[in-house]
Amino acid sequence: MKLTARVSTLLKSHPIDSRSSPLPPGFEKVPLAAGESIDIERADEVRNGHYEVVLKTPVRNRSIWYAFKDHIALYGTLVTARFTMRLVRSLSLLEGEFTLSGHLTGNKTYTATSGAPGWQYPGAWKERGRGPIPPATDWKIDLPGYHLDTKGIEGWFF
Repeated sequence: MKLTARVSTLLKSHPIDSRSSPLPPGFEKVPLAAGESIDIERADEVRNGHYEVVLKTPVRNRSIWYAFKDHIALYGTLVTARFTMRLVRSLSLLEGEFTLSGHLTGNKTYTATSGAPGWQYPGAWKERGRGPIPPATDWKIDLPGYHLDTKGIEGWFF
């Protein structure tokens, strides 16, 4: 997995604005030029609009650093999405499970519904806006910034 600086930015020892005062004792920062990339093990969202990143190769004897989310881009397998539901003809909405698994989330499962009453059976997705989520189609999911590498739905979702 890679972290790439979108603009000139800093890796910091704490998830705070490096211009804040006073800075905590032992506060460190490492500059990253715009376009510069580094290899990371994982990235997790933390407070104050930052990612906690674990570097593959420590810098200044430190593996864990913090980067401001708007200043960086993350590339690699972060989150995988899977929607499952039992398809049967029904007059009411059926519930399925939407599971996100990966570095940013661990594993999270959400109860989800898909389709419209009476339109949840194999092939119903061909009726526009009525059936369950079709296979191999781009999805828009209202979540706080996950990158999906799942084949057929790759990209950032917000």
